[in-house]
Formats: sequence, C-alpha cells, structure tokens
Amino acid sequence: MDPHRTTREPWPPVSRGVRFTGRSPVTTDESTPTGESAPRATTFVLRLLGPRPDFAQTLTVEVREVMGRHAAHCRPYIDSGQMVVFGPVLDDSGSYGLGVVETDDEEALRAFAAADPVVTTGTAQLLVGTMLAGIVRPR
Repeated sequence: MDPHRTTREPWPPVSRGVRFTGRSPVTTDESTPTGESAPRATTFVLRLLGPRPDFAQTLTVEVREVMGRHAAHCRPYIDSGQMVVFGPVLDDSGSYGLGVVETDDEEALRAFAAADPVVTTGTAQLLVGTMLAGIVRPR
C-alpha cells in the first residue's frame, strides 16, 4: 500500500469511460448525442531513443536537419489532433522524444513510425507502445 495515500479508494484508480477489451483499452466518450458510449481510439506512445543519453542536447548540424524532417513528418498527426503530445523530454537518465497518438489504425501508425526520417537515416530508434490504461483529456 502506498504510504502517501490517506483514503481507501481502489488502486489503480477506477475511471468511468474506460472499458478493457483484450490487450488494449477502449475509452468511451459519454457525451454522445444519444447518451450511448462511443468508442474512442486507442492511445499509443511513440518513444524516440537517440544513440546516447545527451542526444537532444548535443545535436550536430546534420542531425538537426534530420530532426527538422522528423518534426515535419509528424505534422499530419499533430495537425489532425491525433498526436496529443509531441516533443523532447529531459530526465535524470538523459533525453528522449515522446509522442502520444490516438488512432484506430495501429498498422498505419507503425508504418508511419518506420518511415520517419530518424529511423530511415539510422539517427535514432522510434519505439511504438500501446497504453494499457489511461485517460486523454476530452477534445
């Protein structure tokens, strides 16, 4: 038990609007006009791993150009609102890139990741994971 918790609510927290189906949850939007739950897209996490912990802080001119192409490559998901988070993250172990994407088409997302300039140039790895549980803010 977490010593910082002072109440006995369930852990992990139970949330209305999250329904588990197989390995990925389907979140629902309870504000549909008919009052029925409408399925929402699965949430995926893209994690860009550079060749060294300080990758984001030590980019060469050539790698900066590749990273610019990487950002342009991600733009359609950002512009459509499907990519709800995108950018570099710094933590105690170094840096990595993070993208959070809502989509129903995992195959297309994986193909998109494989075609990313950071991958095709060998600059970095781009890993795709599925969130097993989570809540993304309503749009």
